[in-house]
Amino acid sequence: MNKNINRVVLIGTGSVGCSYAYCMINQGLAEEFVLVDVNEARAEGEAMD
Repeated sequence: MNKNINRVVLIGTGSVGCSYAYCMINQGLAEEFVLVDVNEARAEGEAMD
């Protein structure tokens, strides 16, 4: 059986993108978050936080 996954993709991990992701995580609005940034190391670091 296929299960639909609520997935959010955020482009940009600057202060606005990270704040947006933080709020969505706290509200439980999605099951999976994908963070995309030009600076791959920054996106990876923000995802770990």
